[in-house]
Amino acid sequence: MIDNSLETTSQDATASCSVKGVRRSGMLRFVIQVAAIALLLGSALIGFVRWRTGSMGRVWPYLVGQRLLIEPTDLDLGDGEREGVLERELRVLNLAPRPLMLLGAQRSCGCITLDEFPIVVPAGEERHLRLRIGMPGTPMSFEHSIRFFSDEPGGSSVVVTIRGSVS
Repeated sequence: MIDNSLETTSQDATASCSVKGVRRSGMLRFVIQVAAIALLLGSALIGFVRWRTGSMGRVWPYLVGQRLLIEPTDLDLGDGEREGVLERELRVLNLAPRPLMLLGAQRSCGCITLDEFPIVVPAGEERHLRLRIGMPGTPMSFEHSIRFFSDEPGGSSVVVTIRGSVS
């Protein structure tokens, strides 16, 4: 009689432990499935945006809502000659379904000149913006920036950084 009561107690304890184990196992399986679905959906989203923009470097700006992109945003001029003028081109891309307009720019230095504004970029197309940078007359390193403004919904701006040096 005492032996039977001990057996029953030990079977109940084992049963409750296995139910907890099954619950944990089921919860773990559920978490893994949700993570796998999230990974699959995230990969599909990134793949779509990569296809839409044509570059992995444009995925993040597109995901945060930017549709007017300027490339490159980091322009390294290297070592230039004194008192010269360097010309570079910036690529302006419109990933929106409607035409967007580049309205103007705020320059950190008067030594930078740009093409005339406004510049209309049709939907899904690109334009090139000519940039002229006057080099300093004395040896030095420099860093300037240009903030571009557009009529893009949300009013976001794009900043282009220009670095270089004169020997």
